[in-house]
Amino acid sequence: MRNKLRAYFQGQVREVEQDRALSLYGVALSLLLPLAYLFWRESFNYFRSDPVPYCWPGVDCFYHPLRALGPDGWFWYMLAGNAVSFFAAFSFWRNRIGAALIALGLATLLKIIQQATSYTLMGNYHYMPYIITLGFLFIPGRRAYLPIQLVLFYVAAGFLKINPEWLSGYALPGRIPYLAERWFRFLLGYVIILEILFVWGLLSSEKKWRALAFLQIAAFTAVSWYFVGSFYPITMSLLLSLFPLSWVITAPARSKLNLAAICALGIFVGAQAFPKAWGPDPALHTYRRLISLNMFDANPICDSAIYLRKKGEILELDGANGMALRLQCDPILLVAKARALCRELKSDPTFINLDVHMEARRMSGHQFETVLREENFCGN
Repeated sequence: MRNKLRAYFQGQVREVEQDRALSLYGVALSLLLPLAYLFWRESFNYFRSDPVPYCWPGVDCFYHPLRALGPDGWFWYMLAGNAVSFFAAFSFWRNRIGAALIALGLATLLKIIQQATSYTLMGNYHYMPYIITLGFLFIPGRRAYLPIQLVLFYVAAGFLKINPEWLSGYALPGRIPYLAERWFRFLLGYVIILEILFVWGLLSSEKKWRALAFLQIAAFTAVSWYFVGSFYPITMSLLLSLFPLSWVITAPARSKLNLAAICALGIFVGAQAFPKAWGPDPALHTYRRLISLNMFDANPICDSAIYLRKKGEILELDGANGMALRLQCDPILLVAKARALCRELKSDPTFINLDVHMEARRMSGHQFETVLREENFCGN
């Protein structure tokens, strides 16, 4: 068994070592990790002092060891994560692939541990880098597998956008300045065509089709900066750097899809299809899309509350609103807050229980639907 693992690891090292495009792409993937820490820097003071941790479903983050570190501990943890990431980038650059792969894996693990402290750290800008990084670390035939996976990100996002919420512009937090409404809606429709159809040009053997597809994706990424800020476009730019690298640097050998790559692609497609296959709207019932992309395909409106029942009185507390746009009407966040309150109030002799309610609809919808209604929440 040990010999097989050693041979497998040596095979991964050899594949990246012999292909300069892959080693340079390793530099890009390594730089994604310090970028995430930079993005999270505004949140660290909040996480250090937050008495109500918003835990991921199935994760008890109340006793997460990172929460006990204190301000100095958080700083040193971030510093360690950044140091390992930069070491990985340097090692990829110098083509010291064995050390680079180990460092990239360790840096990714440190980020996952960090992200487990709060559900508010979720986002596609972490979901997609995780998939690509894990594929880069473990799946042979990277030249064949990774470009298809990157294209499928866009295809999945395009199918998510086929709804009135996106096509009307309600899903977005704003408009492009000085652009007429009819042209804005035209571009919203064109984005769907770009993501579902034209993006496949990135895999073409013809230079002109590759260039045309890449320029359109680059323009779309640049425009997204206006709506979502800098982190997502920079993340996607680093992920997409594989395409120009692989076009400019000739592969030492032809790369083919293997069984591991096909299974990984199949799992990804299944994860995107599952929330849409049956059941309630996954844009409102967010548990259904935990393992899938979470785009600006909807802009829910909700009414959420936690009713605190004590002896002789009932208090209505605000729900989990006030978060980022993607989280404002997320029932997972409301449940996390209620769980924390149950823990906080269990020693109060006047406390009876909590009732948790949330109703929501898409902005383009007309009727609210019950997303969450749990009586006696603390006893469940």
